[in-house]
Amino acid sequence: LECELDIDLRANQCQKCGEFKLYEYQIQGAEFVERAIASGTGGGIFDEMGLGKTVQSLAYLKFHPEAAPVLFIVKSKIKLQWAKEIYRWLGIKHFPQIITSSTDAIIPGMKSYIIAFDMLVGRAKTTFDKELGCKVKVPGGFPAEKLSFIKTVVIDEVQQIKNTDSDRTKRVLKVCEGKTVIALSATPWKNRGGEFFTVLNLLAPAKFSSYQGFLDNWVDFYFDGAYTKQGGLKKHRIEEFKEYIKDVVIRREVTDVDVEFPSVNRTIQLTELDALELKAYEHETSEFVKWYTDKIVNGEEDSFEASANILARLARMRHITGLAKIPATLE
Repeated sequence: LECELDIDLRANQCQKCGEFKLYEYQIQGAEFVERAIASGTGGGIFDEMGLGKTVQSLAYLKFHPEAAPVLFIVKSKIKLQWAKEIYRWLGIKHFPQIITSSTDAIIPGMKSYIIAFDMLVGRAKTTFDKELGCKVKVPGGFPAEKLSFIKTVVIDEVQQIKNTDSDRTKRVLKVCEGKTVIALSATPWKNRGGEFFTVLNLLAPAKFSSYQGFLDNWVDFYFDGAYTKQGGLKKHRIEEFKEYIKDVVIRREVTDVDVEFPSVNRTIQLTELDALELKAYEHETSEFVKWYTDKIVNGEEDSFEASANILARLARMRHITGLAKIPATLE
């Protein structure tokens, strides 16, 4: 903060400028990431939702300029939310380029870049190769080689790469090769313990080098009458497992931190309309403007019919934006 912090009833807010500082447990989380990166290839913050994983990762980046340029891999619906937080906590110098197309040109010299998981994968394309003289299948998504200059990768909702065989996981791992990784997740792996391996191997490959070894040591299996199925982590070894990974990941729940949170926590998330919804919304807006302009020209804007139509047309526009919010709400 640029002004001296005056403590008020909210222990982390300044009375003069209204800005916030980190809670003590968030500072400890940033320091944990610092230690994890110093001793390995990365660190994970798996705090319960609402404890501020985003700001803890940004706090580390704020005091480690050598970590830039940074790539943030996030869900497509919250790209703008991440851009806002990066700007708020790291300033204008870190204002990110948001990659929205597989053909986007990388703006050189920037400190932050944002890309969605889905943008890394994309759809495979068929193109004609002049040298081979035939059609070849080219993987879709943003080319990983364009991101080779990145030094640090922040993966939000890292449970998105729990499946080792999925194209999404393979592309994310390709981007992360040789880079420092900060993994964020509020969703612990409970049902299938083996899904924990991918991120642990990414953060600490020396400790977690073998998938089969991980299954043998830490994961339960059970027989359902027909097949042997994978369960969660071995219950009798959970405390031992926590001790084993304590230098790789950190997880706290609300009850673990000495902070009195408000009973209701409201978070505003920005949601983008997809191309089809945006086209429909712009068409409806254009029709509304044209219709209302005609009413004004004819002096009919105050008529009962015009008033009723305004409400109906606005309701249609609200309906379109309401439908657009459904996928983000489900996420």
